[in-house]
Amino acid sequence: MATGVAGRLLIPVLVICYCGYMIFEQMMGSYRTETRSYTFFLAGAAIVLAGVAIVRSLMGKEPRSSDDDDIGEDSAPATWAQYRSMILLLVGAAAVVLTIEVMGYLVAFTAFIFFALLVLGVRSRKQLVLIPFVTMSVIHLLLVKSLSLPLPAGFLRGII
Repeated sequence: MATGVAGRLLIPVLVICYCGYMIFEQMMGSYRTETRSYTFFLAGAAIVLAGVAIVRSLMGKEPRSSDDDDIGEDSAPATWAQYRSMILLLVGAAAVVLTIEVMGYLVAFTAFIFFALLVLGVRSRKQLVLIPFVTMSVIHLLLVKSLSLPLPAGFLRGII
């Protein structure tokens, strides 16, 4: 079923409005100056992508869809395994939120990424170790070291 242009424009317009709000708050608020580049980078990227979506919608280009997508009116109902995976991921995300102050972001998110990979069916030991380690190393270098964002260190305070 084709969605009207107004329907396709809703999310990109909301993204642009929210990003404008983020930039306005960063400039007018008494936020740390170290986080400004981070805010401008994220908001700028989101505005560019939303702008591309708006232009494509206004030009009449429909979003691409493939025949093997399982989303749509003809798709089969979700199985119990899919619901189970979704519930486990939500429980894992809630556990991160509840334990991040004690465990710290590094340990909490590394454990969550490992858990999510297991839930999603990754069984390669190499991937189960490398993906969380590399992801959290990049996040730590970008956010904590480069941008000086204070993330909860938990029991690793003073070590990292």
